[in-house]
Amino acid sequence: MIIKDSFSVLSINIGLIFKTFIYTFILMIIFFAIMSSVIRPIADMIFIDFEFSEQLRLAFDRWLQGEIDSFRALFKEIMRFVSSESSRTGIVAFNMIVVYVIFMFFIQMTTIPITKVLYNKMSQGYDERFHMSLISTLGLSLAYSTFNALTGALVDLIIIVFGIVLLVLLFNVMNIYAITIAIITILILLAIRISFVIMLAPIMITEEKNVFKAFLLSIKRTPKMFSKIFPVILTVILAVFAICMCTVAVTFGIIPIFLVPTYMVLMSSISLIVYFISQKRKYYAVNVLDFIGRVDSLSQNQISNQDEIKPSISMSNEACLTEADESDINNTKIVDEPDNTDDASNTSDV
Repeated sequence: MIIKDSFSVLSINIGLIFKTFIYTFILMIIFFAIMSSVIRPIADMIFIDFEFSEQLRLAFDRWLQGEIDSFRALFKEIMRFVSSESSRTGIVAFNMIVVYVIFMFFIQMTTIPITKVLYNKMSQGYDERFHMSLISTLGLSLAYSTFNALTGALVDLIIIVFGIVLLVLLFNVMNIYAITIAIITILILLAIRISFVIMLAPIMITEEKNVFKAFLLSIKRTPKMFSKIFPVILTVILAVFAICMCTVAVTFGIIPIFLVPTYMVLMSSISLIVYFISQKRKYYAVNVLDFIGRVDSLSQNQISNQDEIKPSISMSNEACLTEADESDINNTKIVDEPDNTDDASNTSDV
């Protein structure tokens, strides 16, 4: 029900996706420009100093020849090289974390406006303009973005570190398949994190709570619906990750960039549907104006059908009355004729 209604809400808010895309596209260009300069040293270190491309090609060739430990040996060489360049790696990692937090702050600035636009449309049928919502919710957006960027980045960092440690531990046992296990584990943990804060934005908007109280309420209400929320969030995350991995090289990153606003609108619709269900409130998952128009057209059709039925009934009544009148006249005639015969016979007798 949640996934079905969320895609229904997404389908009637395509315009909102394009409006969000303009903001996120500009932001992502700036982000990738800064990030490319930040990761340039570590990229040069791995691809030039370590010759990663050549080492990967050689490991793949040895693996095809039957050396199943070729990737394990490559992984050990990478870890040895990174540890030898720990100072440079640490500086680059710190810069990446800072850029990621800043990016998360600005990208989350659209979450509250998107949620408010969807809330008005799903609860009242009112289509609020996105830029008006962006201005009116500026204070809430700043609080939400700051809190979510700091706490979210911290938890994401812990999850990524855990995934790397898991990869190191499993690689000696599972070889290259440990990468798949580590990635799936990271995505599952991310889905759990998102599930517990999924109602944060709706609570801030509808109940007018500050970000800390809204966070506590979201944590408190989530366990009751976790079995419904988590599969939906995990499905969306896995689908987005798979689409990005399959299309980033083929489309030169165009589809992954367009997926960002789509993902944001979809997650906002999911958060509102979860909130409405938890509060046992009704909501519109379709366009209200179109729904009212269909209801009006059906009502007009019913009225016209009734108007067509009424004249036929009145005409049949008139026909019955006419036939009854004629039968009465005939009956009257039949009754009058014997009276005249009796009078004539009496006259002749006289």
